[in-house]
Amino acid sequence: MVQKLAKLADVVEQGQGIPIAVLVGVLMATLLEVCRRAMQSLLDRAAAREAGESHCCCGCEQVSRGFEAKRFICRFGRLSYRRRRWLCLKCGRTELDRGCRWELPAGRYSAEIREATERLSCRLGYGEAVDELMHLWGVGQDKSTAKRWVDRDGAKLEQHAREQAAQHWAHYRQPHSDGYAGAHRAGARENGYGVGEMDGVHVLTWKPEQQPRLKPTAGPTEATSAEPAEPVSKEVSELNLNPTRHQPDSVVSEVEGSPMGPVGRSPRVRGREVCMGMIYLQEDAVEESPGRGALLDPRYVATLNEREHFGTKKHAAAATKGVLRRTAVVSVTDGSSYLIQQNKECFWGEPLVPIIDIQQVRQHVWEAGHALHSDTTALQQWV
Repeated sequence: MVQKLAKLADVVEQGQGIPIAVLVGVLMATLLEVCRRAMQSLLDRAAAREAGESHCCCGCEQVSRGFEAKRFICRFGRLSYRRRRWLCLKCGRTELDRGCRWELPAGRYSAEIREATERLSCRLGYGEAVDELMHLWGVGQDKSTAKRWVDRDGAKLEQHAREQAAQHWAHYRQPHSDGYAGAHRAGARENGYGVGEMDGVHVLTWKPEQQPRLKPTAGPTEATSAEPAEPVSKEVSELNLNPTRHQPDSVVSEVEGSPMGPVGRSPRVRGREVCMGMIYLQEDAVEESPGRGALLDPRYVATLNEREHFGTKKHAAAATKGVLRRTAVVSVTDGSSYLIQQNKECFWGEPLVPIIDIQQVRQHVWEAGHALHSDTTALQQWV
């Protein structure tokens, strides 16, 4: 500091010119150094005059364990100071002298610093986040404190989300569980906000009062031929069908006991776009036979008729409800190439069993479970 001032004095005496920016920078650096030295001296004197005794929060006297070198960041730079470590002989609690004085004060300012540190840590390292916060606001914690904040707050938010999800789904599943156990007869459900029906099974939807967009069929005025109608070619893809119908009639399954078999054939879907995608939880599947799941109520269904955000919201909902921790996840879409690609990107690396048919959902999911059960390498808990 003295050398910088002496150099400036020599330049002035020699009559040389100094740029204004250089002069201001040197003076600011000198002023910051003076303030830092003054603050350092104040901290050293405060540490030297510390009381020789202290009491724990339990009321017992504490003994000194010596001094520890600490550092913190202030507006003048990083300062080092000594703090005494106290030990309570009764409860074994250790603390630093003036611990509550050196923490950020509780209130809005402390919350803003904490939030800013966490937001910066999301895209920067902990050290870079602290430096950036110091540059912007003039205050900041050390790297370990920033990491501790992020870990603790993240754990709290995750725990809160899990508790809310558990309460919500426990409230939803209770009446259905009682109905399965025979405690009471399940009441009639109506179509509307949050509820839709497809293939004789009620599902959840986030689009209220969704109306099906069916293709026009032959009217009663058209002449009916005595000859039987020509069957739809099996070579026609379900994604590119005859414009007068959605899909060909449901085929009878060759697997014994299938819900789409000759006896248990389910009715057609009344609307193709009741929902766009579904994710089923393992505990919400009712096993009709060992290893073969019949997807009945209740179950979690992620549906959004938004092309841009459907995949990400679907994956977020699946992660929140714990779907990604299942042995295998069954995902059903309407066969759109966009949604299929979204599923591949969002559920990359997850045990996803995609089914590209929303109208024959129960049949396809049942056959998927049968195939997984037949595979010796796959676990039996398949949904």
